[in-house]
Amino acid sequence: MEIARNLTVYLMKYTFRILPLLVLMGWSNIYTSQFVENKGQVYDAEGQLHSEVKFTYQLGDAEVFFLDNKVVYAIKNVHREVLEGHEPGSDVYDSLFREMTYDVNRVDLEFEGANENVELLGSDKASYSSNYYHADLVNVQNAPVYEKLTYKEMYDHIDFVFYPNEAGLKYDIVLHKGADLSDVSLFYNGAENVRVTDNELVIETEFLDLVEDIPYSYMNGDEKAEVDVAYSIHENRIKFKTDQGYNSLVIDPSLTWCTYFESTVTSFGGLDYEYIEADASGNLFLVATDNKGGFPMVDPGGSAYSQAYASGAELYIAKFNSSRQLVWATNIGGTSGDYVYGTDPMAIDNGMVHLTGYSNSTWPLVNGSGYYNAADDPNFYVRFDVSTGELVHSTFIGGIVRQRPLWILVQQVKLFLVWEPMTGVQGL
Repeated sequence: MEIARNLTVYLMKYTFRILPLLVLMGWSNIYTSQFVENKGQVYDAEGQLHSEVKFTYQLGDAEVFFLDNKVVYAIKNVHREVLEGHEPGSDVYDSLFREMTYDVNRVDLEFEGANENVELLGSDKASYSSNYYHADLVNVQNAPVYEKLTYKEMYDHIDFVFYPNEAGLKYDIVLHKGADLSDVSLFYNGAENVRVTDNELVIETEFLDLVEDIPYSYMNGDEKAEVDVAYSIHENRIKFKTDQGYNSLVIDPSLTWCTYFESTVTSFGGLDYEYIEADASGNLFLVATDNKGGFPMVDPGGSAYSQAYASGAELYIAKFNSSRQLVWATNIGGTSGDYVYGTDPMAIDNGMVHLTGYSNSTWPLVNGSGYYNAADDPNFYVRFDVSTGELVHSTFIGGIVRQRPLWILVQQVKLFLVWEPMTGVQGL
């Protein structure tokens, strides 16, 4: 099926751009997603590493994985269960928290007929990097972060450029001199349907729709001309077509990615913000629960599909300077859920970020021989270098029963913890 569109375009010297826009709503203004290079931190629900993933991008309850020959969207539908009341004789903790579950719909954007050995390059490198500490994997430090990704020569003389803006994730299809627009073929593997309704291109997935609006003009110079461009749609494949000649063109449709969830009071998509601390210099330190799902697996046939997971919450710790620019970000956790608890779980002192909480999964231990707790859901104490976010110390602490640290205080290299005794347990 072909849908012809009368587009206003502006002449450029050598390029022709198609500019869809992916927008994911419900995200806190304090966090801006960018492209993180995979240095060994990408794994799936079974703990298998995926080196074929070159870069990742996270926004809300969705993750985007960039491979050499495709882009993988992991679209999550989180089941936020209602908390139950406390049952007499049961652990108080069990009435406060619950394990979230979620379904994942994987959709692959495949570039059919593309060139082999396509270069995927990051550019506009950020001043900060990301760290990842995981109990069962090799720790990753200083993973580079970029503001732009470019697939060079995806087709002859055609590049794909991905970058974030204030609305979400956007990409350009850039046609240089000598390019043939008809070479571009985009296949949405895993989408339920691709259709045109009311002058909008709709890509249906299990949890949401991708909607491409009527294009708007892309300004570049004073000369302009109108060109007719058509969509060609067949079995979830999208191609572009024009009968008019061009030396250079800019086509600017926008693609809106509507979310399928509503954020709760304490939740903004993939991050649940737990605590914020500031130091005397005005730096801001944030700790949050990161509900990342990891790289979505495929079925034995190799196609995209949906799958269900239990919660795999990790902790996300970040530092922002006095201008509220991100300085570093660190993920730490294990195979299941890791959380902070209480009123003051973080302290900044002596060049360190001190943090306490509990884990019901495996946990990365570093120089942690001073104390150990082998009980279920042990409590932990960790500290990070305040300048780099590097994990300096990590250990289990506490008694042999389930107790939760309420707050932490550090004064003159002395560490103080206040605990809450659980049901049937004597306090410390």
